[in-house]
Amino acid sequence: MASFYPFGRLHYSDYVQGEYYVRDITGAVKLSGDETAKTIARYGKLNLAATALQTFATLASDEALRREFGCGFDAVNRTLEWGLDVLSQGLDSVRSSIEDLNASFGYNIGLVIAQLQVQNQQLLGVVERLDAIHKTLENPALTQAREFYRTGCERLERGLLDKALEAFHKSEEKNDTDYLTELQIGRLYLYGRDEDDNVVDLERARRHLLLAAKYGRAEVAFLPAAVASVAESHLHAAIACYLLAGEATLAGDKPESDKLLDESIRLALDAAKLRPKLGEAHYQAATGLALLARPDEAAASLEQAIAVDRRYSLNAADDPNFASMRDTVATLLERLRADALARSTELLAEKRREIDSLVYIGEKAQSVRRELETRLGKAEQMVARATLFDSQDAVRELDFSSVSGAQSASATHEPTTLTGHTEGVYPVAFSPDGCLLASGSDDDTIKLWDVRERRELATLKGHTDSAYSVVFSPDGRLLASGSRDKTVKLWDAHERRELTMLKGHTNAVNSVAFSPDGCLLASGSMDKTVKLWNVRGRCELTALTGHAEGVTSVAFSPDGCLLASGSFDHNVKLWDVRKRRELATLTGHTGWVHSVAFSPDGCLLASGSSDKTLKLWDVRERRVLTTLTGHAEGVGSVAFSPDGCLLASG
Repeated sequence: MASFYPFGRLHYSDYVQGEYYVRDITGAVKLSGDETAKTIARYGKLNLAATALQTFATLASDEALRREFGCGFDAVNRTLEWGLDVLSQGLDSVRSSIEDLNASFGYNIGLVIAQLQVQNQQLLGVVERLDAIHKTLENPALTQAREFYRTGCERLERGLLDKALEAFHKSEEKNDTDYLTELQIGRLYLYGRDEDDNVVDLERARRHLLLAAKYGRAEVAFLPAAVASVAESHLHAAIACYLLAGEATLAGDKPESDKLLDESIRLALDAAKLRPKLGEAHYQAATGLALLARPDEAAASLEQAIAVDRRYSLNAADDPNFASMRDTVATLLERLRADALARSTELLAEKRREIDSLVYIGEKAQSVRRELETRLGKAEQMVARATLFDSQDAVRELDFSSVSGAQSASATHEPTTLTGHTEGVYPVAFSPDGCLLASGSDDDTIKLWDVRERRELATLKGHTDSAYSVVFSPDGRLLASGSRDKTVKLWDAHERRELTMLKGHTNAVNSVAFSPDGCLLASGSMDKTVKLWNVRGRCELTALTGHAEGVTSVAFSPDGCLLASGSFDHNVKLWDVRKRRELATLTGHTGWVHSVAFSPDGCLLASGSSDKTLKLWDVRERRVLTTLTGHAEGVGSVAFSPDGCLLASG
């Protein structure tokens, strides 16, 4: 209730007498009063402390206010008009809810009545579902109650507040446990004022809204969607208690006022718990806690409200409810501003590095760069203003996902050369999360690299000859390597240390591969065998024999049931992993088979050979589907794209 302070000298009944909305003959929204104009420079009538003025200046620049409120911000007169934009956009929306108002909620009571009108269609949808659940049409009294309820909704939509209230009461007489009826009655008693009618009665509002909350909780088990209306019932009941506390204060009854504020806080917190995105519930709790001199709790609730709708920070900067904790509010808002500024500054530098590290090839890519540079320039200006709103807007401006082509291959990163090995590098492999890169070398070492920072993290030593193959486990915790020294090693990729050495091969190990579940490791060797290892037990399970020459590559199918191997004998073999036996020999290549890879769905197998061709095999039928030509020399590597639509070969 940001535009009305019940602990001053004005009674709520006097306030609503002068503050409500009307529509002219064209249907345009107008205000009966001027309380929605929020002065942000001439604070005379609010008698704000200097700290509040300074706080407001750190929240939003004029540019940010224009972005936020559009024509609702008058830069000349330094005023804001809240709520009418929300109201005007929502009058015809059947999906409108109280959450759509949030920080605009309290800036004119008429906004709430208008919101009740547009919410009717939404509530009628809930009514239909409840009627189906409870078989309402089979009970004559409940059927009559529902007809009166619908009549009340129709009258409310036409702006006949007193007649709507009359119909809702008749519905209540027929069914006195219907939470939607109680909610409609309670809201009318709380906000029911327009140019023709005034049905406001705070005590009755409180009573009916508490009943709405009680009966609504009983319906949630049958209709989970009812929780939204239950949360709203708690919020409106909290507001009724807050306003009644103000009336008690004006009557000189402070104990009663404190009691009502306690109840208001409890109800508001209940609403926030049920509906975390209901910003007004968090804000309502904060105001009550502030009035009861519980500043730390008030600041916590206020921060949650601002997280839902940042406009609450503008409310709080001059809200008299927080007069006793103005410094606490200023400290909170300054922390939020500083955090937002730090985040936007860091992101700005990151995006600048990202743009500068790209190579833009072609006119389309150059167009992308120009747009990114424009976005970056706007963000730089926002960050320079250093307000809360500007910093948050800068983060949004730096989200390049909406820039068409920003992620396209026409803009590619400048190559980075990772140096450190002293001899030739054979295998490389990324970790599953893409954060690490492993490389094996003729210098007998394996290196781990930080991909983001593009630097060496560790050198893994232990092999006594060239490292021919490296692969990460599916969870990224382990790294396996095969070497010319006839061994396989398992490494802890996080702690960067050797875990075990697997011995058994009698010649160089050319290839290693983890099963999809990470439980098995396969290794292919020049000794013409494929070995399966138990990763957890770190022991050999079996040796698969059948190739006539050394094994060059091994690969598990995506489901882990099959293993493929390529060999210098020109053949590809398929193995049954569970039964540990050969299933088929795929023949057709006329040269060494250097590489094998399954498609992501496991239906296809690709193989690359020194005969300068690739072959695609039907795994189920175990036959060649096609032979791909085009390379002028042998094909040393093959890989499917993640969606299986592309095949790359080197």
